[in-house]
Amino acid sequence: MGTVVWPGYDNLYVAKELDYYNSTPIRLVNYSSVADQIRAFQNGELEAVALTMGDALVLSENISDLRTVLVLDSSFGADVVLAKPAIKYLGELKGKRVGVEASGLGAFMLARTLESVKLTPKMCKLFQ
Repeated sequence: MGTVVWPGYDNLYVAKELDYYNSTPIRLVNYSSVADQIRAFQNGELEAVALTMGDALVLSENISDLRTVLVLDSSFGADVVLAKPAIKYLGELKGKRVGVEASGLGAFMLARTLESVKLTPKMCKLFQ
């Protein structure tokens, strides 16, 4: 099972340490990014991945028999946009270099954030 570093997935590692999988041979593989994790899953290197529902929905566009087998967490506003101190308002992002996580959730959050001030991702200089 592929994971990324995120506190919500720690319970998978704790359960393995405590042998809650009843000696079932489960290998947990930690990836440095969601994109790497998804690529490994698509290439058949993994049988399962721990993903946000947004990333799972994007992945399901290419994998028709994808299944959600366990929901580990619900998020209620933990995501955030960070900016240098010189940026005081979201509208000041127009034409500026903006970084975004290369994931479905990252793209969705950026689009919704920019939409709130009548901007689009094309109005910024994006890098991933």
